[in-house]
Parts: sequence; structure tokens; C-alpha cells
Amino acid sequence: MTSTARGDFWTLFFAGWIWHMLYAVTGYNDIVGLIAPINESVWEHLKLGYGATLVLMLQDAWRSIRNKSASSILGRSVAIIAMNVVIVAVFYAYTSIVGRSFVIVDIALYGVASRVAVIVHDRIAASKPSAMMENIGIVLLMIIAALFAWFTMNVPSLTIFAPGI
Repeated sequence: MTSTARGDFWTLFFAGWIWHMLYAVTGYNDIVGLIAPINESVWEHLKLGYGATLVLMLQDAWRSIRNKSASSILGRSVAIIAMNVVIVAVFYAYTSIVGRSFVIVDIALYGVASRVAVIVHDRIAASKPSAMMENIGIVLLMIIAALFAWFTMNVPSLTIFAPGI
């Protein structure tokens, strides 16, 4: 793993941890709650990777100014999806086997998903996506944000949205 990839991993990991508390720290601000977890449901915890990726994208912007290194918005957007697929699949697999969740396993799972996100981004960035593909990445990032906001305000009665799982 390169030093940049290690840095990306730790940014995702710690920014996700901070993002977990953002809603409460901002005094339960409804606007913040659209993209930060507002309860303990699996769905709301998927916002951790999104928020941490936004922080990582600020880091990417700083890097590109300083050393002219390139990142990929498409890569970051697809990485969010990959991260969340890993989280949902592994969470439901292990809880269906053992019958409950464990905080330490959930934290480790977020770490594994963060590593997957870094790998996905780095592979896409290495392929040097075209400007059109990068624009698709921006649209994808906005769609993900819109879905988080929509399902925060219009909660379906599905297990993934139930608090306290």
C-alpha cells in the first residue's frame, strides 16, 4: 500500500468516526442530518463513508494544488458504492449467522470497507477517466447525496432503515 493509500485509508476511517457524531455535535441540525447519521440504523451508518469521502475529496483537492497529483471523482463515487455494498453484505451475513451485531466487529467492518474504497478509487484513478466520466462521477455523488437525503426524510419500513439493529 502506498503512503497516499495509507493516508486515504486513515482519513476515511477517522473522518467516518467523526462523521458519526456530526449530527449531535451540530445540535441535531436537520440539514446536517441529511448526510450524517441521525440514528443507529444500518442505512444511516452508510452515510459514514459518504461523509468521510467528502473529507477525503477536500484532501484530494489540497494534494492536487500542492503536488499536481490527480485523483478521480468517479473513483471516489464508485468507492462509496463499493464501501456500502461491502458493509451491507458483510453486516447482514455475520448478524444472520451469530444472531446479533457487535460494535467491535462493526468498526472492523468499516475499516475493511474503507480499505476496499481506497483500492477501488486507486484502480479507477490509475485508468485516468475522461472528463466525461469524471462528470458522471460528480452526478453520481449528487445522486448518492439525494438518496441519503430522500430516505432520511421519507423512511421506508424496511429492516435496513430500522434503528438499533
